[in-house]
Amino acid sequence: AEERGKGAEQTLFKQTHRVELQREVKRVLKFVEGRQDAAPPCLPATLRRTFIFSSVIQPEQAEAQPLERDSVVQDLVSRLDQTCGLDRCVAEKSATQENFVKRFRKCFSKQCQLRWDKVFKDGEGEAAPVKVEICSGNGDWVVEQAKAEQGGANWVAMELKHDRVCSIVSRVVLEDVPNLCIVGGDAGALFKAGQMGQGTIRQICVNFPEPPHHAHSLDSTQAESSLHLLTANFFAHLHTALEPKGTLTLFSDNKPYCQSLCSVIGGLTLIDGKKMFKSKKVKATEVGGESFKEFGGIRLYDGIPGLDSGHLVNVTSYFDRFWDQGNHTERVFIVVTKCR
Repeated sequence: AEERGKGAEQTLFKQTHRVELQREVKRVLKFVEGRQDAAPPCLPATLRRTFIFSSVIQPEQAEAQPLERDSVVQDLVSRLDQTCGLDRCVAEKSATQENFVKRFRKCFSKQCQLRWDKVFKDGEGEAAPVKVEICSGNGDWVVEQAKAEQGGANWVAMELKHDRVCSIVSRVVLEDVPNLCIVGGDAGALFKAGQMGQGTIRQICVNFPEPPHHAHSLDSTQAESSLHLLTANFFAHLHTALEPKGTLTLFSDNKPYCQSLCSVIGGLTLIDGKKMFKSKKVKATEVGGESFKEFGGIRLYDGIPGLDSGHLVNVTSYFDRFWDQGNHTERVFIVVTKCR
């Protein structure tokens, strides 16, 4: 039975991958047809907002290593050169490595925290609020959110896998999304080290998070994994990164897993015993929020998040389409705000 299950999932993955390739071809053709007389896209402009850290997942118990800004910057520029086409830009004289090193150095504090005002506006004028999607996949969802909020908010796409980071870069270049920054690497390690900043993020979204052992079943509520991302410690790090009254939204098709996440989040407290997060009351819409149940004092809503949960545009992601093909159509979400 286990082998049949694995075979069915592999078949589903192949079917979804084929559909995704067809979507990609259509996207590129649409871009080509729509820009016959327009100026060519500018890759260096997007790479200036692309930071690719190591994709090696650090176990939660691993100690954070001290960071040195110049070393971090050199590594980031080197990875752009190796993976996202900076070498080509240099060869075509549309960019230089020296300028990228200078630019990236400005984007980090001496403590190696990203400075969002420098990332998006070079420190000129009042910075727009920063919103983050963790585990962005190929970027379908976050690109549309950023496009919907141009001039109103800046978005950050975080993705572990470097091939998916390159896919997001492609989307940002072809669709010209200046208010989207791309951060590649292990989100757990980056938030733990404080590199995403402290008290600087307005909204954090996680769509279709993977439970421990990738188990889409009742057993997933009890499963443990040293590489599992959404742990109590990780949520505590997100609390540090969020600005006062900042919002965290989790959207999933795995109700048992989300029930366990509610209990984890509801049990988080500060040194003085006060709660880190509280549930946000959301307006009921046609697609979600009308009904909910509480687990550990945190609401688990049925349906799809709306505007007041940080989802401006209802866009299906790769993971959404993948599970739809497998008939996983139930959707639930959690929305909490930082108490203090």
